[in-house]
Amino acid sequence: MRSGALVSGSVHERLGTPHHLVMNTTTQTLPGTPMMRAIAACVSARVPALLIGAPGQGKTAKLEAMSRSWGYYFESLTGSNREATDFLGLPFEGQFTSPHDGSEYKVQSSLSLDWAIRLNEQAKVRPNAGSVVLLDECNLQEDVMKAFLRVTEERIAGPDRFEDNVAVLLAMNPTHLSTGGYDLPAPFANRMIHLTWEHDHDAWTDAFLSGFADVAYPSMDSLLGPRDTETSTRVRSAIAQFLNVHPQHRNDCPENDIDAASGPWQSIRMWTKAAQALEQLHHGDDAATRLLLRGAVGKKAATDYMTWRDQQDLYDPAAVLRGDVDVNWNDGRLDRLYVLTLSLRALVQATGDADQWATAMKLMAQGQAVRPDVAWQGAHGLLQVRPSDATLPRAFKDAFSEQMDRVGLTTSQSAAA
Repeated sequence: MRSGALVSGSVHERLGTPHHLVMNTTTQTLPGTPMMRAIAACVSARVPALLIGAPGQGKTAKLEAMSRSWGYYFESLTGSNREATDFLGLPFEGQFTSPHDGSEYKVQSSLSLDWAIRLNEQAKVRPNAGSVVLLDECNLQEDVMKAFLRVTEERIAGPDRFEDNVAVLLAMNPTHLSTGGYDLPAPFANRMIHLTWEHDHDAWTDAFLSGFADVAYPSMDSLLGPRDTETSTRVRSAIAQFLNVHPQHRNDCPENDIDAASGPWQSIRMWTKAAQALEQLHHGDDAATRLLLRGAVGKKAATDYMTWRDQQDLYDPAAVLRGDVDVNWNDGRLDRLYVLTLSLRALVQATGDADQWATAMKLMAQGQAVRPDVAWQGAHGLLQVRPSDATLPRAFKDAFSEQMDRVGLTTSQSAAA
């Protein structure tokens, strides 16, 4: 198959699982390659991504070409021929004036950096895209690597903080193929999504034969999904429940394995960054999802998550609230119902919609007779995010009168019919 098309679909479509239950699947032809979509997701989410590949594969050239085709300003900085001050700024004696009493203090300041100023200024004139900075050969100088940590995580270069629409990418050759390369320290490695560079020979051949003139890349909007509240709710609720039932995957720094510590490993920080990237993708883009998860939390955690997610046949909370999907409260797999309650709470909290909130509360009332433990947990969570203009449905008060009394809600609360 050529790189311009990818048929994406999960085990549910292949085995004929009822489509209306599934949160994470869709069958469609997606543009680009999974790697391209994963990179686009990281750029869009402003999540740092580290591209790892052998020398001579055109990583820098292709990242620049893709970024520019998406409307981003692009700048590449090579760590092997730079010094730490090129990222931290040259120090000089400055002055600080106290906002409290006007007292003045001499302090060490740093000079602004020309490349950082360019990134920010270009980002300002590209509000619908932004700027991309590539920190290339990021593992060749130890002092520069430490400076990269500040640029990558704190998003500060010299004295200047990046604009919100500046994205940071990094690139390196594998340590065994680097001249004097270092393994990444665990705190640095655990701040980015690691992506193993895949050479797309079909795309290279087409560009090569045309002399690399007018190479077209899919737009970022076509590579990514809607990036809306419903998508974010689906992704985050599923990850939250997975980590609830699999606590061993929350944090696991490989303290006694330098090689493993320099790659992707699971932490709450990286699950958060993974979610930020995953919610950029098309619904059902399992190929790019797998790349991002493996690069964020490691192969084992990623595989366990995707297996668990597929086995749950997770409800789409937006479809449930619209009435397109009926909830089976007799479901023997409680995880699916727990994820639904988390999803409904997150979605209603994000939208602030009183009608959606009331619909969700009525749904919890329906579940009270069958799954009182799950239904009340969901109801209690919804009560905590109640919109100011929402009234309690009467069906909810009838179903949960005893629990309401226990948490201090009385029948004097206004109720809708």
